[in-house]
Amino acid sequence: MLPAFFFLFFLIPLAESTEAVGKFSFVQGRVDILREGNPPAIPAEKSGLVFVKDIIRTKSDSRAEVTFRDGNILRIDQRSRVDISEYFMEEGKTKGVVRLARGKVEAIVEKSVVKRISVSPEANRFEIHTPNAVAGVRGTDIYAFYFNNISVFLTSDGMAYVYNRDTPGVVTVLPAGYMTTVLGSNLPQLPTLATGADAKTVFDLVTTQLNGGQIVQALNDIFQSQAANQSLIAFAVLTGTPETMTNLPINIPITEGGVVVPVVEVGRTNLSGALVAGPQNFDYVSVLMKDVVFLAPSTGQRPFIWETDKNTGSVTGSYSFGQYINSGNITSSSNAISLSDGHGLSADFQFSQWNTSTNKWEAVIQNGTGSIRNGGPNVKNLSFSGAGSGTITPVNGNKGTLLGTANGVVSK
Repeated sequence: MLPAFFFLFFLIPLAESTEAVGKFSFVQGRVDILREGNPPAIPAEKSGLVFVKDIIRTKSDSRAEVTFRDGNILRIDQRSRVDISEYFMEEGKTKGVVRLARGKVEAIVEKSVVKRISVSPEANRFEIHTPNAVAGVRGTDIYAFYFNNISVFLTSDGMAYVYNRDTPGVVTVLPAGYMTTVLGSNLPQLPTLATGADAKTVFDLVTTQLNGGQIVQALNDIFQSQAANQSLIAFAVLTGTPETMTNLPINIPITEGGVVVPVVEVGRTNLSGALVAGPQNFDYVSVLMKDVVFLAPSTGQRPFIWETDKNTGSVTGSYSFGQYINSGNITSSSNAISLSDGHGLSADFQFSQWNTSTNKWEAVIQNGTGSIRNGGPNVKNLSFSGAGSGTITPVNGNKGTLLGTANGVVSK
């Protein structure tokens, strides 16, 4: 049951307008509202009402907090634009959709709402939508960021589900204390452990829209710290952009896609495997991940990310579909492909998307284990996972080839 003060808080405003779904509980600096998304903009004020379809905009050094009638709280950071797209409350049911067009927000979902969501997720939900991703709250505290076709989510308490809006059927579960990133039309990256106050610090750093020496120095401190959480470093690397990383005072080049990687290679191998089915005229899919490079912040450290070499390596393959394997069942977990380098390093390669309309594929790489041959003590007993994507080229009917890239993180 919600505390009584939530209802008292809205008693007078609701007498004026029963359509209000919340009110501003905090306003700092220059914050304005577009009613139903239309000009003119009006200044936001503390205790001012918030309605469905309102667009809230915060300027530099400005912030706002909205408390909804059901007790949910939305904190909006500077230089953000938020659309209260949907908000429905009736007979113990809650449905809220907040669209984040740019910037950063924190959503704190009232515990009674969380309970209703867990019992009946179809009738109760709270989601944050960005232009390329959706995060559905299954816990009480989640941060969301969107800028330049990159969405970042961090669950501080409880859990959330995340998916790319282009591929709603592939859902990533984000437990408490984890981060994930959705880059453009790619699937969400595997959740990365982010614990304690450092997680919030890294989140703020990698999601800031500012340039400058202060950000650069802070990121440099993270990279240079021997005690730094390796997963947090990997997250900072994988979400880095040219704007935040160009002046970083350590030797980290920027790739064509804007993702930054360390220059220190500590191991390299090839992983290959095939899936074969059928007694005659057999169906098959073969996959080769060539020049899989394991990278570390500096010489002598264990790797924390891996990728197919952008200059010489790629994911290649061929397929022949028939009665036993086809585009309809290739994404089945029973059709996972076991990859191996022949020297003890192995991983499972499973297609998560096979789209014959766009001729694009996506896959997850999981259960990666083993050691790099002749690689030294820093690449022994690795555990790694990641994702890949690319294109399909049909050659003759149900036969063809595939090409793409893959990358991921090393968990230990």
